[in-house]
Amino acid sequence: MKSYVRRPDLLNDKQWRRGFRLLREFGFSFDLQLYPSQMSDAADLAQAHPETLIILDHAGDASRTETKKEPVLGGKECEH
Repeated sequence: MKSYVRRPDLLNDKQWRRGFRLLREFGFSFDLQLYPSQMSDAADLAQAHPETLIILDHAGDASRTETKKEPVLGGKECEH
């Protein structure tokens, strides 16, 4: 599986969540890109922080986890 993070469990990290709470204090939103396996953790995060706007970017992008090809402009795929 291709991943752009070292820790796919980061959304559950206590220290990371303490930092996430500061977003509301400063009036910031959070742009979230996640893989299908992280959807449940993202839902838990949103429920724990309903006051923080979470913007989903590329939610559940299976193209990067279920194949070794990535879509590129023009509908063509690129081999890894």
